[in-house]
Amino acid sequence: MAGHHRKVSIAGALIRWPRSGRSRLAFETYPDQNVDGYLYSEFLRNLIRRVRGPMIVVHDRGGNHHNEWVDELQDDFPWLILERLPPYAPELNPMEAVWNFLADKQLVNYAPYSVVDLDEAAHDQLQPIIHDQRRMRTFFASSPLTWQGFVSRL
Repeated sequence: MAGHHRKVSIAGALIRWPRSGRSRLAFETYPDQNVDGYLYSEFLRNLIRRVRGPMIVVHDRGGNHHNEWVDELQDDFPWLILERLPPYAPELNPMEAVWNFLADKQLVNYAPYSVVDLDEAAHDQLQPIIHDQRRMRTFFASSPLTWQGFVSRL
């Protein structure tokens, strides 16, 4: 794919259930697309359907995380709490550990023939860790945030 600017964008979330302490990864891939505000809000809407209950979303200050579609989502689900991380603080975001795992560990020397191959490779690497509790704890522990403060707001 040298010389091409094709890509696979991914929206993802680490989910933690406070009562059980269990976690999981949710993600959606978007071949040849940018995850804009609309796609991000649709990702969150699908996540809400799966989680079914009060939810806190902690995300960075990317433009796709704060827009009219996300505002509408909050209007539709008033129990949805959106917390924004400080600007330029990727070390606080445990999803950065997921992206590092994928890009710098699993796919570091991978040269796909097509966007379809890259999309399949991303799925192949992320799918096995969706419910891997050890790996989920590692991702959450990569951030110095104390998650209990967030959980107490539910």
